[in-house]
Amino acid sequence: MRTSSSARPRYARAFAAGDPENTAVWFGEAAGLIHTIKPAANFIESMVAEAAALLERRGGAALS
Repeated sequence: MRTSSSARPRYARAFAAGDPENTAVWFGEAAGLIHTIKPAANFIESMVAEAAALLERRGGAALS
């Protein structure tokens, strides 16, 4: 990471304090698996539908 000498101490303090707003966020290999950005509602709807299907198959329960 290239930084100016004046930025290093500020970054070090923010890092030590656990301040994500002023430090880098590191991520790894999974970043390459992200191909689209969808609204959170899409994920919730999908999870609810999947849960309802599982409940229906395993006992006849349904969500309404």
